[in-house]
Amino acid sequence: MSYIIRTAAVFLIISLFNTEEIQAGIIKTNKQTSAQVSTEISAQASTEASTGKIINKKTDAPYISNTTNPDDKKKADTPENTGCADMSDNQEKKKRHIPFGYDGGMMLHTGYLTGTLREIGHKASRMPFGIGGAIKFHIGKYFRIGSEGYVSTMNQLNNGSTIKFGWGGVLADFRFFVGQFMPYAGVTIGGGSRTCTLMIEGDKQDWEKEENVIFNKKPFFAVTPFIGTDIVITKKFHLTVKLDYLFGINRGELLMPTGPKLYFGFLMYH
Repeated sequence: MSYIIRTAAVFLIISLFNTEEIQAGIIKTNKQTSAQVSTEISAQASTEASTGKIINKKTDAPYISNTTNPDDKKKADTPENTGCADMSDNQEKKKRHIPFGYDGGMMLHTGYLTGTLREIGHKASRMPFGIGGAIKFHIGKYFRIGSEGYVSTMNQLNNGSTIKFGWGGVLADFRFFVGQFMPYAGVTIGGGSRTCTLMIEGDKQDWEKEENVIFNKKPFFAVTPFIGTDIVITKKFHLTVKLDYLFGINRGELLMPTGPKLYFGFLMYH
């Protein structure tokens, strides 16, 4: 009986010892696991903090930290992210867009005309003087259409005799830009008339009736090519210089005198 009691006591002691050892092992294991988990969480938090993200421990849902990554700031400051790119595109489109407008002004002219009036054999050679103007409507940046008209008077015989041209028509020209200059070239198509008033005898200073006077007026179809340039003073105000040559045709004949004319004037741009 005592043997059985001693044996049972030994087993009880062994059982108690093993239980404490097991519990100690479990506690040790739990501590190691906790330490490992803490290390992993710390490493993960450090990694995600560098990218601007932190894990919410309760929900495991990521949210954006107030900490800003310098690389993200650089990206945020780019034109694409700030909207500057759209503004630049809009500004560029405005620069490329050339609105419709118009310009116009007055010009004085002179030149040198020469030729023979075939019907009476009179040779006319002299500098004319005249005035006129033009208006042009802009079609895009380079092309313009409009109209112009001029009167040009050429004195003859030193006695008040004159040969006078009046003409006008529809024009078209092409312009381009070189610094402060705006060269252009074009043509005017229209019509006009030549009026000859020649006193073969007499004097413009007296009040005597003149008996020997020739008066003739002829209409003509006009083709006038021209080249010139604007000198840009301001956006609204230009000076202009132009050279043209009038071809006045009546019944297939080129009316004389003819020659180049030089124009000086100003233009207002709108």
